[in-house]
Amino acid sequence: MNNHLANIHGVTKEYPEGHPTGHTPGQASSSRIVAAFASMKPQFEFNSDSFQRFLIRWIFVTNTPFLAVEDPTFRALLTYLLSCVSKICTYFGS
Repeated sequence: MNNHLANIHGVTKEYPEGHPTGHTPGQASSSRIVAAFASMKPQFEFNSDSFQRFLIRWIFVTNTPFLAVEDPTFRALLTYLLSCVSKICTYFGS
């Protein structure tokens, strides 16, 4: 998995947020993924109870320590996703 993160996404111990040049070998495939989902309308609205159930299920199924959700990098991921979802909802008028 570390090889995949380094080779495709530029994520290493030295660059945990990706290589500073911004160029990684998998960049073209990432843009294809963005293009594939660009025209999709969200199928459901956020519900905090559902989110909590999904989070607890993920922690249980993957045997992840409960402290993982307090990790700053995990919280940064959720913050990033929130900003993306907010933009999508605004775009589609949800």
